[in-house]
Amino acid sequence: MQRILILGSGGAGKSTLANILAPKLDLPIIYLDQYYWKAGWQLVSPKEWESTIPKLAQEEQWIMDGNYASTLDLRLKRADTAIFLDLPRIHCIYRILKRYWQYRGKTRPGISSNCPERLSWAFLKYLWSYPNTMKPKVLSLLKKHQPNTTIHILKNSKAIQAFLNKCT
Repeated sequence: MQRILILGSGGAGKSTLANILAPKLDLPIIYLDQYYWKAGWQLVSPKEWESTIPKLAQEEQWIMDGNYASTLDLRLKRADTAIFLDLPRIHCIYRILKRYWQYRGKTRPGISSNCPERLSWAFLKYLWSYPNTMKPKVLSLLKKHQPNTTIHILKNSKAIQAFLNKCT
C-alpha cells in the first residue's frame, strides 16, 4: 500500500483512519480539504482545483483523505488501495456533532487555516442522504477500478480495527 484513498461520508472517520495509518505505513497524508478550501471557507477556483489534484495524485506515496466526486475517478486511477468507510448514517451524524462541539470556533486539523468548525442544516441533510445519493456513485467507481485497485469496504468499528491490525 503506497497510494491509499480513504472515502466515506462526513463523520465516517476518514481523517482519523488516515492519522492512524500514516505512521504505521510511513506515508504522508494529503487532506483534500486543505486544497479545496481557502481561509474563511472560500472555495478554490475550479481551475485551481482541477490543476492541483493531478499533481497530488502523481506523488509516489500518499494517504489521500477526502471524497470530492468530481476528481475521484482520476485519483482511483493512481491509487493502489481504496478504503470506503461505509458506516451507518446515525454514527456519522453523531461524530459530526461531536466534532462540531469539540472544535466550535476553532480550525480543526486537516482543514485550511482560518476555517473555524461550522455546522449547517444543509450539511446534516447531505449526511443523511449520503447512503442514497453518493454511496451508489462511489461504489460504482470503486467497482470500475477494482481490477487495479485493492478495495476495502469497512462497515463498522470492528472491521476498521481488524483492518488496522493487518497493517503492521
